[in-house]
Amino acid sequence: MKKGWKAMFGPYRESMFKQLAQDLNGQFEKRNYFSRPAVRLKSGAWEILVDAYDNHSNNSHQSITRIRAPYLTRDGLQFKVFRESLFSRIGKAMGMQDIITGHIDFDRSFVVQGNQKDSVFRLFKDEALRQVLSKTTHTVLEAKEKEGLFGKRYPKGVYVLQAKRTGHLRDLEELKAMIALFPLALQQMVDIRAAYERDPQFRL
Repeated sequence: MKKGWKAMFGPYRESMFKQLAQDLNGQFEKRNYFSRPAVRLKSGAWEILVDAYDNHSNNSHQSITRIRAPYLTRDGLQFKVFRESLFSRIGKAMGMQDIITGHIDFDRSFVVQGNQKDSVFRLFKDEALRQVLSKTTHTVLEAKEKEGLFGKRYPKGVYVLQAKRTGHLRDLEELKAMIALFPLALQQMVDIRAAYERDPQFRL
């Protein structure tokens, strides 16, 4: 069995990332045969990194498209938003958190969680952010202080905004919609005084 990034994703992913870099004036990183390619983009004070990887478990694998941007947190706000599903409805019936934003269509379609209810409420007052998020599928958007559940914390004061989508993503426009979440969410966090609008001096 062939190994390496090309065997996992095929040449379409590299082609799509190259096109993305060209369309958005980003930097394509080929890296090497056994690692994933990536695209780096600039948005104001922040750098956005787009990449993909394979998640192996139980003799199967799942393709994950990931977008991340480090930023300087101001108040420690963490949040997570994802599509409503059968599993989330069961979870809510068992007490899982779901913050109501007051926007009926959005609340019906998404589960919103966070450690500061008022800040999360103000974050999703932004109509443009809600609209762009509604254009994505299978995407989880979150602000977090460390890499993974048991991962290492980022440097002091640095959080990462991350969007992850499961499944093979072949639609360049959907990938662009995921990326469009970042300037909207980061600027809204600045506006609600949850983040600083300056370079975090940390590169992924």
